Amino acid sequence: MRALRATLGWMVLGVALSIAMQGPAPRAQDAGKPVQLFVPDGQLKSHLFRVFVTREITGAMDPRLRLIGSHVISEEHPGKKKSYGPAVVAPQQKWVQEVEGERIEHTGTLLLFDLCHFPIPPYQPMQRVTPTLTWMERDTERSAIGGTEVNLANSPGVFGWTLVLLIGIGGFIVFLGRRVKGKAIYILCSPDGGLSLWRSQIAAWTVAIGGMVVAYGLIRLEIPDIPESLVALMGLSLATGGISYVKVKDVEDEVRRKCATEPRGWPRWSSLITDQEGKDGNQELSIAKAQMVFWTGLMLALFVTKSALDGVLWDVPWEMVALMGMSQAGYVSPKLVRDRPAGTTTPKDEAKVVE
Repeated sequence: MRALRATLGWMVLGVALSIAMQGPAPRAQDAGKPVQLFVPDGQLKSHLFRVFVTREITGAMDPRLRLIGSHVISEEHPGKKKSYGPAVVAPQQKWVQEVEGERIEHTGTLLLFDLCHFPIPPYQPMQRVTPTLTWMERDTERSAIGGTEVNLANSPGVFGWTLVLLIGIGGFIVFLGRRVKGKAIYILCSPDGGLSLWRSQIAAWTVAIGGMVVAYGLIRLEIPDIPESLVALMGLSLATGGISYVKVKDVEDEVRRKCATEPRGWPRWSSLITDQEGKDGNQELSIAKAQMVFWTGLMLALFVTKSALDGVLWDVPWEMVALMGMSQAGYVSPKLVRDRPAGTTTPKDEAKVVE
């Protein structure tokens, strides 16, 4: 009896050791669910390419990524048949997928690939590709294919075509402006021939936002999401222009009549930071205008740089929008109390002089 018990004990110990040496059994999600590959659309080639697979993969499994592209007109470049190894392998990660407004969470491995050498011609803004991931699992090659094609964007091509489109549209506006006023720059000028600050600001924001929308439209072949803070900034510029136009319309009409017979040269850039004050119409520096120029230039530089580097339209912090709003208020406030041309008098003022 004792011998039988000893034999059974050794058998149980042997089975336990065998299971321990074989490793843990496959997880239920790995054994029962199909492998899915998720790849965000519209990634820049200059950034690390993100791939998520619903399988626990390690670097020892030798994961490889291949991007299969179309080549209808020209022959396929030999470099497009190359497979790429990951720069980073991060197992036990989570990925959130949105399907018809519902968020579905997946668990798996996030892989990052360096595709800076993937062959895309400089003149081509993006390449439509189908991502395919392969890896070794228990001496067997496994694979997962992306559910849809994605766009791999080429930065030189994207921003090159964006610049071409902006120059083309700008050239058409210049052509129309020359036919009307002789110089298209007058579209940014006030009636006295100086550059108008609010007109210049609207034009600058229009070019910057329009350029970035076109760029990411080329990357994803769809209109990108425009942050609400960006809409608010554009609205502030338009509101400032509207208030300025309404409150100083009489002033502009008077100046327009005065300057109608005078020859007009190139506009004065100094008008961006000066106001006409006093009866003699001398220009004086305006701290409100200078502040508005400073914040506008700073925000434009940050917006273009952040949007180009991050690959999405920069969501301007609302604190910065508030600062811009206060700057706009400082610019508009003097116009609300000065509603007639400098140097003119009203009957009430003339009565005070007589007294």
